[in-house]
Amino acid sequence: MSFWQFLQLNWSELLLLVRQHIVLVFSAILIAVIIGVPTGILLTRHRALRGPVLGIANVMQTIPSLALFGFLIPLPFIGGIGARTALVALVLYSLLPIIRNTVTGILGVEPSVREAAVAMGMTDGQVLRQVELPLAMGVIVTGIRVASVIAVGVTTIAAAVGAGGLGVYIFRGLRQYDNNLLLAGALSAALLALAADFFLGLLEGQFSFETKRKSIVPKLALAAAVLLVVVGGIALYNGLVRNNTRVDEAWSDITVQLKRRADLIPNLVNTVKGYASHEKTVFEDVTEARSNLLSATG
Repeated sequence: MSFWQFLQLNWSELLLLVRQHIVLVFSAILIAVIIGVPTGILLTRHRALRGPVLGIANVMQTIPSLALFGFLIPLPFIGGIGARTALVALVLYSLLPIIRNTVTGILGVEPSVREAAVAMGMTDGQVLRQVELPLAMGVIVTGIRVASVIAVGVTTIAAAVGAGGLGVYIFRGLRQYDNNLLLAGALSAALLALAADFFLGLLEGQFSFETKRKSIVPKLALAAAVLLVVVGGIALYNGLVRNNTRVDEAWSDITVQLKRRADLIPNLVNTVKGYASHEKTVFEDVTEARSNLLSATG
């Protein structure tokens, strides 16, 4: 079975796994943003907490994903088998880029800009909302972008704890030595990661002063070109598969016809043998009748 035929037969199941994958990633990133951005803002106001919190986030990032899943399973309330364990692990993995980029973005605001805002009579909250966050938003979105790409990859491991997603196809393909399953799961996960990186990159560009001056049309044109290449490649592959299928069907018909002809040869041989045997019997009968006639007349 070709890969395209596999997709045609399992399209609905693949879409279900893609939906589960997207829901897990989106939920984890949303929770991580809700936790990570306020935490990063807090760390910019309390320098003493910056080292311990970022250190803990670094430790969470360095733990292997499968080991983290295994560590969370026995824990009460947040562990067990299912999507809950995967969601907790994904949030922990996504916190570091978001917290670190939030701190980096806010601290990267020019002190003169902050001092000018204070001189205008703004409170600390107003400086944060109207000056620091808008200027740091590009860096914060970069952290969300990195966390999203990491989450798409780690979610494939979530199938090991029964959370679903595209990892189901990957693990099933490894067990069954099925390249179609492996390719469907891995290729879909890679396309999701590329899509998340591309669209969040577009969002990141909207907060950059350099790219605000540039038109978004070239990026959209590039996206349309990539989509056209992908669709064209799929169509070309589909045409090649159909042509190969037609050739295989024609060759199969020829093989069947040749086999039928070959099956007729023994029947033909038996028919010829039977006809020869019948002719021999008739000849013997004629000869015997002629001998009897000659004996009677003699």
